[in-house]
This record gives sequence, structure tokens and C-alpha cells, in this order.
Amino acid sequence: MKKLCLILFFSCSLLGAYAQNDTFKQDFKEANTLIEENQYKVALPIWLKLLQQQPANANLNYKIGLCYISSANDKLKSLKYFKKATTKTTKNYDPFSSVEKKAPLDAYLYLAKIQHINYDLDDALTSYQTFKKIATKKHFLYEKANLGLKQCENAKVAVANPVKATIKNMGTTINSAYSEYSPVISVDESSIYFTSRRVRKDSSNLYYIDFIDGKHFEDIYVAHKYDSTWSEPELLNINTDGHEAVINVSTDGQTLFIFKDDNGDGNIYSSKKTGEAWSEPTKIGSDVNITSRETHVHITPNGESLFFVSDRDGGKGGKDIYVCKKLPNGEWAKAQNIGNTINTPYDEDGVFIHPDGKTMYFSSNGPNSIGDYDIFYSTLDEAGNWSPPTNMGYPVNSTDDDVFFVTSTDGKRGYFSSFKEEGLGEKDIYQIELEEAEEKSLTLLKGYMAVRGMKELPDDAEVVVTTIGSDEKPKIYRPRKRDGKFYAILEPGKNYKVDYSTLKYSKSEEIYVAPSSGYQEINRAINLDDVIFGDSTKVTPEILLPDPPKEVVDTTPTIEEPKVEDDFVLDEYSYTQHFGYNKNKIDRRNPDYIKMINGALKNVKKTRRLVIAIKSSASKVPSRSFRTNDALAYKRAIDAQRHIKSELMSKGVSSKYIIFQEVDSSVNGPEYNSSKPQSREVFEEYQYVTITIK
Repeated sequence: MKKLCLILFFSCSLLGAYAQNDTFKQDFKEANTLIEENQYKVALPIWLKLLQQQPANANLNYKIGLCYISSANDKLKSLKYFKKATTKTTKNYDPFSSVEKKAPLDAYLYLAKIQHINYDLDDALTSYQTFKKIATKKHFLYEKANLGLKQCENAKVAVANPVKATIKNMGTTINSAYSEYSPVISVDESSIYFTSRRVRKDSSNLYYIDFIDGKHFEDIYVAHKYDSTWSEPELLNINTDGHEAVINVSTDGQTLFIFKDDNGDGNIYSSKKTGEAWSEPTKIGSDVNITSRETHVHITPNGESLFFVSDRDGGKGGKDIYVCKKLPNGEWAKAQNIGNTINTPYDEDGVFIHPDGKTMYFSSNGPNSIGDYDIFYSTLDEAGNWSPPTNMGYPVNSTDDDVFFVTSTDGKRGYFSSFKEEGLGEKDIYQIELEEAEEKSLTLLKGYMAVRGMKELPDDAEVVVTTIGSDEKPKIYRPRKRDGKFYAILEPGKNYKVDYSTLKYSKSEEIYVAPSSGYQEINRAINLDDVIFGDSTKVTPEILLPDPPKEVVDTTPTIEEPKVEDDFVLDEYSYTQHFGYNKNKIDRRNPDYIKMINGALKNVKKTRRLVIAIKSSASKVPSRSFRTNDALAYKRAIDAQRHIKSELMSKGVSSKYIIFQEVDSSVNGPEYNSSKPQSREVFEEYQYVTITIK
């Protein structure tokens, strides 16, 4: 009897061990799949759970380190895990094996990287050197170790010789618990545009998540300064349910430059200000946007040169800065690489041309950085050549990424975004006082235009600045329609003719700007008279005193009440969108989608209703983000409902005409086997939504 009990006991123990081992193996594969899809945040809790079972497992510590170092605010948490990972490493590492207990040699490089970011610079140098000793020159990360060593040595020198600068967080009005970045400042610092991944005030983007990183899609906001206080940021009218990121604004504040992901093919767009709203963004011309990824753009104050960033073939390596010159016909010439004085075999990004037209700020992660991207500047000489770049030093630059830096017109302040331990959210926007920066030698003419008896300026109002005795083209600046505010850049030592005009009124004057070694302002509201047109007997409107921004009113015309035609036969229009893994975004530029929308608009003009049927499907590839594939399929259908309703209403269709049938969502396709390589195309056939309108 005792023998029988022992046999039963050991049998149960073995069965339990096998079951536990099977669960471990399944969780390991799921977490690995999530890492392959760059979903580190979703994979992290699985790895942490597995580590509780095997605390000494170097491979699990390595995987957890990868998740933390890929995060927004928790990078430094990876340090202790990479330290444990380096206790047991192997050259014959199998990343897909659940029985692998050792970490790859890469763990030493990642340990060096996080020590570098944490300013443990001596330890980082040791870890970089250790990796180089144990890895061969053929290792795919070997050159990264060489670059890290050089940057780490630069960091030691920079930290020992800091520049004088005061950095302050821009506070809870601008920053939130989410990511804010890519700040763009108007030339008088009264407006700031920035990109945020926050939940909108009306929660309209609450369920719109980019499943690559698990965050809300990017939106563009603007805030205005009144008496040194920033207003509550406003959501721009050009945002969609996808990614929109601001990258620059023209000198006169009337053109906004925007980055759109375009399903992985990053492109640069521009939008014009019309009143208080912004026009539908359009792609920049010439060969700026091609099949490569373009990430940043800036136009010089004189409007004659367009600088942009691209990773296209034929560059110096990675992302490079290119320039297009304006042709006599007003079009942009073909793009030219600005050369290896600025561009390196690594990445350059975030180009910004100061209003003086002679100073370029940009970011580079090359060998002159102190860690990842650093901010550099270069100046243009009389012969049109850019000087060798100068690193802006520590603490302007940190040992982590520092990108998207813009300066004030006088050159004494900068605005940038950064991850900091004391930040309010993931990435915050900061202002930096550059105490040792040389003041820029230029003049800012600013003031207000108004027409008596008019609450707003007419659309044709403009300020034209002509340099007397020069062949330079006149520069045109457009005042803000809402409050008549304008500003123009004037170089010292020149005489200018300034024309203020509307279709009905005009006024001219000459302004001489004396040579000056520094920055100055000609403020018409103080030193000169405001430019006011019209009958002096009429009451001057409050346009001279800028008010807080007004809420943009939607003026989209509604479709007239249709007449019902009894003999009308409804046409049926349909559109099917296939998705990648965990994706659910509708492609609004697809010709079939546009055809469906246009067809629906034809139908609704002849009948009082549109009946919309939505069918959605998910494949059987595990979806950790949604817990179940049924939930993913249903989410695709509901998102399609919201999207199509919003689209039709934006075209003037009343919501009372839109009738949705009950959605049909399901999970289909072959079973998923994580142990065998399977083509994504096999599953994408079953990852779709179909919209039918009649």
C-alpha cells in the first residue's frame, strides 16, 4: 500500500511538473512573439512572471532588460537585470528556446548602454570594452560598441565642462501624463505648437491605440501666451484618427509643416492657415517625398531654401539632411545632399534654421555625440558653406536622445523635448536659458493691423518688406486674421520699405535698421503707431488687444433635405480593408474607399437614409493586446462604425440618415503554431473589415 501511495505521489508530481513546464514554454513563446512585434510593454509582465519561477535564469533577466530599456520612462530599471544577465552568457545563444538559461553576448553591450545613460561612465567604458573582447569583429553590434566607446569618452569631457544653462519643465499646462514632444515656437514666442499622445479633452481618441507601442496616436496642439501665461492647449482641426506630428512653422506663422506616417512611408505635408482653422494638409512638391522615409523639414526665413531629412538611397549613411532651392517659377528644385560637413555615416534629424537664416540646428547620433542623438549647430559663411558642427554641450545634451530643438529669435532660449526622471509624464517639453549664447544680430518688427469697424482683418491683408537698394525679392508676411498681429525679420544695417495693405487700404513707410551686434525689436504697439485703416469716426474694434483664442466653429455645410423618390433604386457600395497584426486603421486614401464614400453621398441625396453593414474578422494569431481574438474582431467593427459615421458627417450627412445594421464579427483562418514559421500573408487574409453602404 505504501509503495502504491509513493507511486501515485511521484506520478502526480511528474504530471504537475510536465504541466508547469508546458505552461512556461507557452508563455515564453508568447512573450517572444510580442517582442518580435515590438510590443515590449505587453511582453514585460509575462517575463516578470516567468522570472519568479527561475530567478537565476540569465536569459529571462536579459529579456526583461530589453523590455525596460525600450520603454519611455523606465529605462534605468533595466540596469539590475542586465547585470544579472551578464553573469552567464554564451556565444551559441538560442533566442527561441524556452530551455535556454544563458544570455547572449549582447547583454554586455546593453549593460554598457544603460550605464552610459545613467552617467556611470567609467563602468560603461569597462562594459563596452568587455563586449569587444568577447565578441568578434563580425558581430552585428561590434561597430555600435566602438561608437558607444567614443560617445562615452565625449560624455566624460562634456560633463566635466558643463555650459551655463538653466533648464525648466514647461509645466502642467503644456505637459501631461502622456508624451509631449517636437515643440515649434512662433518667432515672437507667443505661440507653441507641439505633438502629444494624450487623451483628447472630449475623449474622442480614447479607443484609438497604435498597437505597435500601445499608445494613443499622435495629435497636434497649440497654446498661446498671454501676459507670460500659457493658455490651455487647443487641438488643431487637421488631426485625424491616425498619426499627425508637427515639425515646423513658417516665419509668418501661416504655414504649418506636418509629418504623417502613411503606413510606414513617412512623408512631409504642409497646411495653410485660413482664418483660425488650418487647410487640409498636402504633400510638399518636388522630390521631397519619395518611397523612403522623410521625417523633418524647415524653410529659411526668406523662403528660398527648403531643408529636410530623409533616409533615401545615395546619402552619406542613415538619415541625412537635404536642401531644395526655389526656382524662378516658384517651384522647388531637385533635392541635394548638403554634404559630409554636416551629414555623417550615422543619422541626422530635426533640422531647424534660425530666423537669422545663417544658423542651422540639428541632431546627430554620430561619433561627436555624448550619447545617442545630440543637438549641434553650424553657421553659414559668405561663400555659402556650412561650418563644422559644434556640439551644444552638457546639460543641453544628455547621454540619451536629444532631438527637435528650436531657439528663440534672439538665440538666448531653446525649447526641446526629453525623457527625465523628474518629468510629468513620458516625454516632456522643456525651456532652456542659454546663459552663454551670443545674441543674434537681427531685428524683429512686430505689431498689429486693424480696419476700423471690422472685428477681423480681411483675408487680403499683408505686410510686404522690400530691401531698398537690393536685388532681393520682397518678403510677404500675413497678419493673423483673428487679432491682426504680424511680425517680420529685418537684418541690421539695411534700409527697408514696408507696405501695409488690404484690397481697399494701403500705407507705406521706410524703416532704417542701424547696424547692431545684438538682437532688437521694433514693437509698433510701443515705439511706433499701430497700423489702423478706415474712417477715424468709427469705433476702433478690440482687435488691438489680443484676446484668448476663440473656439473654432465647424462651418461644414450640411446636405439639403432630400426629396424621397419612390422609384429610386439604391446602388450598393462596398470597401474591404485588410490589416497587419493587431492593426485596425482604415486607409482613407484608398481609391476604393473614396469611391464608396462618393457613392454614399449620391445615394443620400435621393433618399433619407444610408444603411450600413459592417463585417469584421480576426485571424487566430494570439492577440495579447486584446486578450482574445474575438475582442479584436469586434473592435475592428466598432472602430469602422465610428470612422465611417465621422467621415459621412464631415461631408455634411446628418446622423439621423445613418443607420447601422448589427455588426458581424468573427475569428477565422488556420490555427496558429508558434513553433513553426508561418507567413504573415496566410493570416492577413482573415484580418479585415468590410463596409457595405446602400
